[in-house]
Formats: sequence, C-alpha cells, structure tokens
Amino acid sequence: PRCGDQRDPRVLSHADTPTMLRIQASALAVVAVLAVAGGAMAATGAPPPDAPPISIPPELKYSCHLHMKNASLQLRDFQGTHSYSTTQQRARIQWLTSIQGQPVPVLVIVDSPAKTQYEMFGDTNCSAINYPFSPFNDQWASHAVYEGVQWYHDQYQVGEARLVHAFSHVAPYLQQPNPAYDSMFYMDHFTHMPVAYDSPTQTLSFFPHSYTAGLVPESDFNMTGAGCGKPTGLGASGASAGVSVGGAGPVLDDALRAELRATLLGL
Repeated sequence: PRCGDQRDPRVLSHADTPTMLRIQASALAVVAVLAVAGGAMAATGAPPPDAPPISIPPELKYSCHLHMKNASLQLRDFQGTHSYSTTQQRARIQWLTSIQGQPVPVLVIVDSPAKTQYEMFGDTNCSAINYPFSPFNDQWASHAVYEGVQWYHDQYQVGEARLVHAFSHVAPYLQQPNPAYDSMFYMDHFTHMPVAYDSPTQTLSFFPHSYTAGLVPESDFNMTGAGCGKPTGLGASGASAGVSVGGAGPVLDDALRAELRATLLGL
C-alpha cells in the first residue's frame, strides 16, 4: 500500500487485481526457472557447492583387499600391496590369493615408458607383453556424481565404519580394456584418501593407515634380473601356456591366467 493508506495490506481491492496477477505470474515464472535449473542439475550430476573434488593421489603405495562377487570364479579373494606413479607412468599390482588351498603370489607391473607389461603368476615364469599405453584412465571420474556424506561399512574385512564422501558412476583408475562407469568410489571424509571401490563385480577396500604418499621409488617397478625376456604380442586367448605353481601345486591354465589378467588391473 501507498504511504498513508490505512487498508489492510493483506487484502487487495478489485482495482488491484492486475497487480495480483502480475505478482502471481512472476512467482510462477521464478518457480519454473528453479524447477528447470534443478532438473538440469540432476540430469548433469552437477555436485552441490560444498562437494569436495573427487581425487586420487598422483603417487601412492597402499595395501588393500579385493573380493570378487561372481561365485563362478575360481579366484575370489586377494590381498596385497600396490604402488603407482603418474609421474613415471608405471603401476605395480602385487596380490596373494589361493588356489586349491595353496597360496599363489601374483605380480603385474605396467611400465609405460618401456611399453611393456610384466606378469608373474605363481613363483616362477615371468612373461613380458607389449603394452604401449598409459596404465591410468584419466577419465575415470568424468561421469562421477556426488552422493553425499555416508558411513562406509566394509563387509569383507574387519574394521570400523568410516565416514566418507561417496561418488557414483566411477570407473577404475587403472586402465581397463572396456572401462565401465558403474562403480561407487568412497573417499575419506577427513583426509580425502581413497577408501573403497564397489562395483557389480568386485569390491576393493583400502586398508586404513596403509598409505605411503609421495614419490614412489623406481625400484618398485624394476624387473631387471627377473628373466622376463623380450615383450611379445598378447595372444588371442589373452594368456600363454599354463604355469605350475610350486611344482606339485595347482596349475594356472590358460583360463585361470585370463581370469587373473582380467581381474587384477582394477584399482
């Protein structure tokens, strides 16, 4: 109301009907804009302003546990210590698993400068394979959607629940032949260090307090003296001849080696 107008400001006369209509139209327009903006944010997965940037340290050494969810696989659980360096463009994946109740050590080293991937399935018989690619998927988080702060409960290893930032639609950081952006990635709420990946096929959990950040020594990736030989092409089966583990132990045939190769590069 105008200055000196004694009418109840909550009541408009018929003469003010156009004013009311204009106010209603303006309000509806604002609601429509907000709805469209909100829909666009949901469609694009744009994070809220307080969402932390999703990240992986460029150099890291850590211990972790890998559980494969497919009950048909012969190899279900792995535990190991890995390291990688984006500066050197190298990665070391070292697992211990078991076959027929016997321990089986597994080592895979991706050496991008040498364009080679080294593999040791069991205690012997290192092989070298041509691998002229980076070990890292730079687009691993390109589809990430922030899901908020959650408690992460690890069902595959003993440990307390951890407060995390959760992101969906993430791929493994280490390169995959056909990366699927269907993983959940959990990042520590306080340190922003990786806590776990969880996908439809596997769960990879980082052990708390196992991280060593900073430059990874080149010796972690050195295969000199391992007798790996010259790199060869990757066969159609994705595996070479079977390797006997420990003499009388179980044999890693072509199928098992292919299973290992497909499984172990998921960071």
